[in-house]
Amino acid sequence: MAGASSVIANLAFAFLIALVMWTPVSLAQVEAPSAAAMRFYGEYMGMGVALKPLGERWFTARFRGVVDAFDNGNSGALQKPIEGNPILPWKNWDASWRHKLKAEALQTSSDRARVVVTLATDENGRPIARLVHLERVGDAWRIDDVTDPPR
Repeated sequence: MAGASSVIANLAFAFLIALVMWTPVSLAQVEAPSAAAMRFYGEYMGMGVALKPLGERWFTARFRGVVDAFDNGNSGALQKPIEGNPILPWKNWDASWRHKLKAEALQTSSDRARVVVTLATDENGRPIARLVHLERVGDAWRIDDVTDPPR
């Protein structure tokens, strides 16, 4: 009987060690790029049009430069003239869009991803979307560019 309880105690101990060793790996999993893009747009659209507060948390250094140029009135620094801002190039976007967001990862590697975020559909049923270029910085995804999606 003492041998059986010793075996059970050893098995229980081994199980606890395995659980402890496995837990940090599961907690350290990185968010999927499409989930990160959705979370960014949900946060951005929920707070209005201020991009600066999001810069440190969400943008790469390169994209912060693009946003800073835009904020300083230098939209010529962008690839083409836009109506709204680098994230939402429409002046008349609807706040309800943030509840209709859809994201689809087009390309993903360990350090870069391209995600199409669909915000809504227009009167002709075409998607109103942005292509979000993400770069992995540490354990988080950061926005490195936002462009028109492929057609």
